Amino acid sequence: MLKAVCPVKRKVTVHEFYLMTEVVAFISARERGAAFCECQLKSVDLVNAYISRIQEINPVINAAVNFRFERALEEAQEIDDLIASDYRTEEEMERETPFLGVPMSVKELIAVEGMPFTAGLVSRKNVRSPNSAQTVKLMKAAGAIPLVTTNISELGMWYESYNRVYGRTSNPYDTSRSPGGSSGMYEKFHSFLQNILN
Repeated sequence: MLKAVCPVKRKVTVHEFYLMTEVVAFISARERGAAFCECQLKSVDLVNAYISRIQEINPVINAAVNFRFERALEEAQEIDDLIASDYRTEEEMERETPFLGVPMSVKELIAVEGMPFTAGLVSRKNVRSPNSAQTVKLMKAAGAIPLVTTNISELGMWYESYNRVYGRTSNPYDTSRSPGGSSGMYEKFHSFLQNILN
């Protein structure tokens, strides 16, 4: 599958990468991670593309509620430097860090170090997580880059993504409607992010 994703062994732009994949929704995060080694696609470029798309759509749908863009770009640059250093082979990086350089979002009720951690409760509006949840640590160890935390219902318990800390997330296909919850907005957010270049 990787050869179909990345048929050339040269540096490609983010735009070229997505044109080669035809529809990015059909490319797994693992394959994107492998493409950083195979194509010399830069993680910084991909993270910047996601940031641009988030800044474009989030004011309309309010899906992402906390952002770590600056730190994510620093982590992406560290990954690009690691790849350029030839410290590990492509096979080692693909095996040990299958999500290398791939941006990810995390539901706000899952702890990300230094980020707000309210679970949608007003009583926790000033709480920041001192460390990351094990799931986030494992994804980071696999090379993923946390980019944003996304909206939720209070404690993830209700039918729509609404709480009194962050407000309501709107369905991107009809902003008068809810995308559902507690994870309804998560899928909608990612479906819109998939079309980065549209």
